[in-house]
Amino acid sequence: MNMEDIDLNMIIDSKEIGRRIRKRRRELRLRQRDIAGNEFTVGYISQLEVGNIYPSVKALTYLGKVLEVPLSYFLDPEYEEKKDLLEKIKKLDNSYVQFLEAERLIRNGAYNEAKNLLERFLDEFDPNDPRYIKAKFLMICCYIETENYKLAAEWFDDFIGTLLSDDNNLKYAAWLYYKIGISYWMMERHLKALRTLEKGVDLIDKNNLDLHDLKGKMLLNIANLLIKVNNYVKARDYFMMCMNYSKDHGLVKYIGSCYHGIGFTSYYLNEYKDAIKNIRRAIFVNNIFGLKEEVAKEYNYLGYIYIDMKQYDFALKNFEKSMEIYKELNKMVYVSFNLTEIGRIQYLQGNYNQALKYLERADKLLSENPNFLEERCRINRLIGDVYAAQQEYVKAEDSYKRAESFIANIDAEKEKAALGEALGNLYYRMGRVEEALDYFSSTKNEDNVKSPLRDSINL
Repeated sequence: MNMEDIDLNMIIDSKEIGRRIRKRRRELRLRQRDIAGNEFTVGYISQLEVGNIYPSVKALTYLGKVLEVPLSYFLDPEYEEKKDLLEKIKKLDNSYVQFLEAERLIRNGAYNEAKNLLERFLDEFDPNDPRYIKAKFLMICCYIETENYKLAAEWFDDFIGTLLSDDNNLKYAAWLYYKIGISYWMMERHLKALRTLEKGVDLIDKNNLDLHDLKGKMLLNIANLLIKVNNYVKARDYFMMCMNYSKDHGLVKYIGSCYHGIGFTSYYLNEYKDAIKNIRRAIFVNNIFGLKEEVAKEYNYLGYIYIDMKQYDFALKNFEKSMEIYKELNKMVYVSFNLTEIGRIQYLQGNYNQALKYLERADKLLSENPNFLEERCRINRLIGDVYAAQQEYVKAEDSYKRAESFIANIDAEKEKAALGEALGNLYYRMGRVEEALDYFSSTKNEDNVKSPLRDSINL
């Protein structure tokens, strides 16, 4: 049987054929005479469009060429449904390709480019598709990696309920608790960071999630945050907990950090010998595993301890070792921390010009980074201490006020107390007794707070 012999009425109604001819002609903004050409009259086309006659296959083949559609456009009863479906499939395929490309960009550290692709993917993809969940997770990760912590936290608040409502997404939720906890830390919202990480550990434990490495990291960071909020005894408990957990699950890379934490909490509790012993253990472990950055950190903290013990030569040697490693790793932010401590030693030894040189270098390095506001406060407080020691009280006040501006909106109670004490001492020396008393009264509950950089002037 030839195509010309087929009764089209058995396939599709003539009125439907006419409707499709008219619809396509209007889409192309053609007149009836335009599609009639030399083959048909305008009247014939008009009759076709209202469904009064059945076209031949030959006629439809001709019209298909003019209207730029396949023959199936006229004959397949489900053509439009199939076309819509094919377009949806094509759109989904393109979206999925974008998703895969976004993953590749993230692996290569191209987070801004990945964000652009993920935004399009999230606009087009079905929210119930598992890839949509992963795309939103990756989007939050991109915000974190590009240091847009506030926006990452907003997305997290909007998204965490969805993740917790489905057991299949609990691992994503656990990872985001960790990442957002660290984001709050970077925003210096220490209490919020602490609570977020604690929720992550609780989620892993209650659901027996196979995320041993992640839990180890969370325990370690909770311990460090407890130091930030001055809860040294509880911090040491968490370091011990992390130590035991790491040994039980083969997480050797955290053992050195646990020794460090136990040592550093011992330092805050004035147990200097125990502090030095544990930090030296940390250096030994981290050297075995080639963890240079961790080794640099330990030397830095040994320097703090030796300052408190007034063994300044030992302190200087450890800060210089730490700084040398950080320079090798191109970690200039942490170079600045060592410069600050060397400047503090110069101040304590009465070498005021040298002290200012080191402290100003440290502040300049940190000025290139929008974070570490508490550390910038500390540096400028020390600069104020140096000027106060030289009785340059106006310069001292300017430095203290500048220090104050860095911590107005962050959780930095320890540094606020130290700065308040410094301002109180300054105003007392300047004869501004009422202002001095205001500052002393604001810090009276912080008298026992200890900081590696706290060395306020004693009257």
